[in-house]
Amino acid sequence: MITINYTKTGGLLYADGKAEKSAKLLKEYIINNTNIHLNVSSEVFINAVRVLIKEKYFNINDIQIMFNGEIIPFDQDGRSSYWPEGFCDTTDDFLMRLLE
Repeated sequence: MITINYTKTGGLLYADGKAEKSAKLLKEYIINNTNIHLNVSSEVFINAVRVLIKEKYFNINDIQIMFNGEIIPFDQDGRSSYWPEGFCDTTDDFLMRLLE
């Protein structure tokens, strides 16, 4: 199982253009049945994982995404009906400020 903990600060950062490639590297851990836990501070990385779930690169049962100690449930399309405040919302916050 791959556990990805999203944190706004203190996690791994991924360049936007390399987020998907970096996310794909997790497949080796799944193939080798190795459990790992990553702390990431990259919305783009989380979104890359969501897209890879939708595209069936990852099985949703092989990856869990967490925030503030809670599992954020995602479906096979990489979507979640539960999006707590503070979870991957920095970009949205900036865009809302631009609209003010």
